[in-house]
Amino acid sequence: MNTWVLINALLISLSCSLAGAFLVLRHRAMLTDAISHAVLPGLVLAFLISGTRNTPTMLAGAFVFGFICIFLVEFFRNRVRITDDASIGIAFTTLFAVGIILVTRYADQVDLDQECVLHGEITFSALKRMVLPGTNWAIPVTFISSFVMLIVVVALIGLGYHSLKLTSFNPEYATSIGVSVVIWHYLAGGLASMVTIVSFEAVGAILVIALMVIPAATAWQVSTRLRPMLFKTAAFALSGSFIGYWIAIRLNVSIAGSIAFFLGIQFAIVVLIVKALQLNHFKMKSPN
Repeated sequence: MNTWVLINALLISLSCSLAGAFLVLRHRAMLTDAISHAVLPGLVLAFLISGTRNTPTMLAGAFVFGFICIFLVEFFRNRVRITDDASIGIAFTTLFAVGIILVTRYADQVDLDQECVLHGEITFSALKRMVLPGTNWAIPVTFISSFVMLIVVVALIGLGYHSLKLTSFNPEYATSIGVSVVIWHYLAGGLASMVTIVSFEAVGAILVIALMVIPAATAWQVSTRLRPMLFKTAAFALSGSFIGYWIAIRLNVSIAGSIAFFLGIQFAIVVLIVKALQLNHFKMKSPN
């Protein structure tokens, strides 16, 4: 089971980090946090309407409110003309509050704890399995969803690479040549929303946010172009997940917490090295 847990962690780390790179470039890193909270009313309403807690139904409700959150952020930013951080704060706190009210109001009917919604446990990601048709081989459902999700993320980034790059670095020029910045903002946010919703049941919102933000922010310190940044983002996500998992097993501590912590350590080490090199370069160029 431990091997499957590691494989799931590596797949999810790749999907989250690659999708999160475009949020970091757009200065919307905390949109992931907003989405992970804003989907709560969707989960509750999906249960109330369907009367079931099966995964497809809950994911459908989460997707709807994930996109509502993205729409509200874009609406507040473009129409009401308030800053990104304020837009994100207003959207996710309002939707999360609605979820809390629904959980409180229907507590006797809905077997749903908001803490369970927000904090998954990656150790359990290998428990729920399905048997492949025509075989006796049972593989974790999380592996299937994570693998499919990674393929979708890589395919969408590959197909929309130039537009994503243009709207991330030079939105004014993109607008001037007819590329819709708003649409690509929605697509980047929608990609992050999909990855967040599919992942956070398995690994928890805290680890999803860490994987979305920290590897990309680390790669940004040592990159000047988008393509190398994406490869470095994936490398930092994989190394952080693998070493964090290994440390967690050795010390018998939380796997998600250990991975998130080591991602932060990686970031700190890279920043220190970059600053030291910059200082040394400045000293070498300074007149005697």
